[in-house]
Amino acid sequence: MAELSERIKTSLAAQEQYLNLHLQGLKRAGANLAGVLARGNKLLTLGCPTVAQHMVAELTGRFVQERPGLPAIFIGENASAVTSILNDYGRDRIYARQLMALANRGDFVLGFMAGVDHAAQDGIELAQREGLETLVLEIPGAEEWVAVEIFLTAAHILTEEVEAELRRTQPDWFPAPAVVKA
Repeated sequence: MAELSERIKTSLAAQEQYLNLHLQGLKRAGANLAGVLARGNKLLTLGCPTVAQHMVAELTGRFVQERPGLPAIFIGENASAVTSILNDYGRDRIYARQLMALANRGDFVLGFMAGVDHAAQDGIELAQREGLETLVLEIPGAEEWVAVEIFLTAAHILTEEVEAELRRTQPDWFPAPAVVKA
């Protein structure tokens, strides 16, 4: 039990340190992402599957506020595409090939990278060359479990900011609050 307690303390300290450095940037990125989604474009996530898929789930479903589902795709979720690209082009091209097929001008690409991930790096570089708005959340040197917990917190901050910005700029997307008469 003491070992678990120490791991939790390590994770919380790492999250606090990360947020002290990146909170304002995450909020700006969330507001930018909201603009992309309001224009009818989509989010494409890549990298750490646990978090990339979770972020997609929060946007296509809902996070805190009831609203329409928002267009988001984790580009590593199609097992057949991943296997085909892996066989034909190699592991490093898994995300880039799918981005070439799925991304449109105006889309937003979000990468979650813990450690060295050549496939995610290749995908991000392609997205930048193509002029797509990109955000890379990188946590070099952290143990994977700590990086995942930091990424989840960052994804929740981004999603909360998306919802707040859309509520401000697209209020008709959100149901009106119920009026209670006494």
